[in-house]
Amino acid sequence: MYRIINYLAFIGCIVWLLIDQSPEPVVVLLLTIAGFFRDDIHGVIGKNVFTLTPKNQLIRDLDSAKYSFINPEFIKPQILDDLSGWLSDTGDQIVSINVSESNRSNRYHGDIKVEETDGYPLVTSTVEEGWVSYQYIGRSFSGVHIVKTWSNGGGSGVFTNILLVTLSSDSSLESNGLGYSKKSRYVIKLIGSLPLGDRYQGQVKYRFGILSIPPCVGIKSLRESGARIVVL
Repeated sequence: MYRIINYLAFIGCIVWLLIDQSPEPVVVLLLTIAGFFRDDIHGVIGKNVFTLTPKNQLIRDLDSAKYSFINPEFIKPQILDDLSGWLSDTGDQIVSINVSESNRSNRYHGDIKVEETDGYPLVTSTVEEGWVSYQYIGRSFSGVHIVKTWSNGGGSGVFTNILLVTLSSDSSLESNGLGYSKKSRYVIKLIGSLPLGDRYQGQVKYRFGILSIPPCVGIKSLRESGARIVVL
């Protein structure tokens, strides 16, 4: 659609220039010509020109995605653990990760175990003396993916989070030694994190735009009240 509008604008500028030989149609014509080289994501026009005009292509359908929470190739659980951050910190430190480069990197090295359940699979990976796991909950109408995560550092604590993330395809500028080129990447971005505490036990559900978090049914978690959050 963007290309069609640009073609029509280009033809209109030619007609305008034929009718009125003034600076205005020349400037507009140059802008429409530049539009043909504009990238939909970050505006990478050439190897020496890089403009930031974000327009990420959100990935909604996980069944056909290259990296997924529900099908191979599974996104590494350690990636979600990094997005969750440390318990000793407040706020968000890491808000996005390039899955294309990270999923098979040394930083997130480790085999994963996939356990089939009545719903979406439970994906687990060992991290030093502990482990991290996640299970997909669902996707909002606007494209926000909701994932439940567990993290264990080797002791008795098992810390649970609900992560709200987006998956998108965009481009980056990469040096190849001889120059610069555009490279596609698959990016996960943190939208929000809802900590549920240590050893939380409860059936979190997402239906019709409502994320329902019931009270913990165990005795180890401090979460004694439920919550209903609208996630559109």
